[in-house]
Amino acid sequence: MTDFLIGFLLSVGVGVIAYSKRSLNLSGVLSALVIGTLLYGFVGWFSFLMLMVFFVSSSVLSKLNPDKTSSRRTAIQVLANGGVVGVLAVVYGFNQDPLIYILILTSIAISASDTWSSEIGRLSKKLPTLIFTNKQVPKGISGGVTALGFFASFLAALLFSSLSLIVVGYVDAFIIFVFALIGSTLDSCLGIIQVKYKDTETDVLTEKVSDSTVYFSGFKWLDNNLVNFLANLGAVFLLFILVYVFIY
Repeated sequence: MTDFLIGFLLSVGVGVIAYSKRSLNLSGVLSALVIGTLLYGFVGWFSFLMLMVFFVSSSVLSKLNPDKTSSRRTAIQVLANGGVVGVLAVVYGFNQDPLIYILILTSIAISASDTWSSEIGRLSKKLPTLIFTNKQVPKGISGGVTALGFFASFLAALLFSSLSLIVVGYVDAFIIFVFALIGSTLDSCLGIIQVKYKDTETDVLTEKVSDSTVYFSGFKWLDNNLVNFLANLGAVFLLFILVYVFIY
């Protein structure tokens, strides 16, 4: 119970700071509080530290983007990036399989790799292009990639896999690196079929619904938050299957 109390108190502290810095709204704070407490309580301090590095770095990067409207992250956004980690933390608490631990670190690295790619990619002087067709799209549209964004994704994957060397071996760290990139790439692939709208006043593609937007393309039920969640879940599940097929 001591670990859960420590995790709770640390998560409260981080949540209060995040709320005061306008990084999270109240629902986002509560969701992060649950995930942080579960992670520290069931998995331990290092996984919690990794989650904090992801959260702080992504919050800082979002503030550095001059073209992006600042907004507090909601519970849905927190769960889109941390929901898989929260579930895996509970599973690890009841079955402390080393593979589950690797999956947890991988999931955090995927979220970081994807977020860094999106936030830093927006700063590219060149317009992003769709990952398969090479067609240019406006900045901020899911499915669009840039060389700068890919480099940022690579750096995040490298950073989080390198940090994982504190607790895992080189092979496991390399696996985390590879699947962080796979998860980020899968996010871009799913982004192509994500719902998109067109602003009738500016004739510009957007992912936000307003009185001036009309449906343009993609599955109406597939938004950016669900894309983030599915890409993370898909890459983690792929790693789980591959390990059991080729190792177990």
